[in-house]
Amino acid sequence: MIGWTIQIGCAIKLRHKGRVEKVSRMDDDLQTDEYCISISREITVCRNMISRQKKELTQFEKQYGFSTAHLLAGEMPEIGGATQDLETWRNGYQGLLAWQQRLREYEEAYNDLRR
Repeated sequence: MIGWTIQIGCAIKLRHKGRVEKVSRMDDDLQTDEYCISISREITVCRNMISRQKKELTQFEKQYGFSTAHLLAGEMPEIGGATQDLETWRNGYQGLLAWQQRLREYEEAYNDLRR
């Protein structure tokens, strides 16, 4: 029987006559590097989106002279008929929380890969 190669997960096992001759972990390092690069890009996207969300919230706060914390506490600024702005403002805050959570998850995954 001629030797052959099977890839299982990230490990390469070289078999000859039914015995495992060699296990290569080379692909593990390569894939780990690729994953780290991809995750670091996602971390950058998250940070950019968090910055964008914070700027949007700051614009609403300046426009209405009212803090996001007060809005979330149920207080209502005097805005006339711009109730859609309030909904957009609240959604912006929820979006900020979602991006912050996603960032934490990516940072945790990145740190796990680097260990």
